[in-house]
Amino acid sequence: MAVGVDAEKRTIFGPYKIPNEQLEDWIAKHLLPTDAVVLEMSTNTYLFYDTLLPHVGSVIAVHPPTFVW
Repeated sequence: MAVGVDAEKRTIFGPYKIPNEQLEDWIAKHLLPTDAVVLEMSTNTYLFYDTLLPHVGSVIAVHPPTFVW
C-alpha cells in the first residue's frame, strides 16, 4: 500500500495497492532520488527496503505503535 504526502503532511496521492510483482516498475515510474520512504515493519520489510533504497534518498522502517508524527 502506498500513500504520498508532502512536507506539510498533506496526502498527494493514494492510497494505492501495489502488487509485489509490480513494485519495481511502480518505483521506476513514481519515485525520485529526492523522495523519502517510510515502511511499516512487516514480513517483507527487508525485501522492500533493499528494493527501494537504490531509487530514493532515504528509506526508514517503523513499528507503527511506536511511530509518532
